[in-house]
Amino acid sequence: MKKYIFSFAMLCTFLNLHGQNNNVYINAGSMGFYQTLTVNFEFRISKDESKTRSYLRTLAGVLQGSFYSSDDRVPAIYIGSVQMVILFGKQNKFFETSFGVLYGVYEEALILPALGFGYRYEGEKWMFRTGVHFPEGIYLGGGMRF
Repeated sequence: MKKYIFSFAMLCTFLNLHGQNNNVYINAGSMGFYQTLTVNFEFRISKDESKTRSYLRTLAGVLQGSFYSSDDRVPAIYIGSVQMVILFGKQNKFFETSFGVLYGVYEEALILPALGFGYRYEGEKWMFRTGVHFPEGIYLGGGMRF
């Protein structure tokens, strides 16, 4: 199962590198008892300039807990995800929704749903986003568009 999820995420990442409206950005988030840091790549699925835009997102990162495991270590869970992102709005200001599947590895593999809501601003060459997402927590992110 791990191989299939990883292969699909890599395929999605490299599928549309030369297309228009790709995004690369970094997110930092927190839920109080854990923090996340992720690197994200999105490519746009919908090509029309309507009020709704669709992206496919792949991400890789780490979830660092402030809780202790059974052997008194602070756990770091390495995560990867494939998500569908839908933006609703006009011009360059959007309400963002996302849903998908998250894969994590710590002492054993775990698969969790991923779901989020937030605000996104897309400039000509850069983008900014903030919101609430499971499992990223309350997040703030930014990056470039190409």
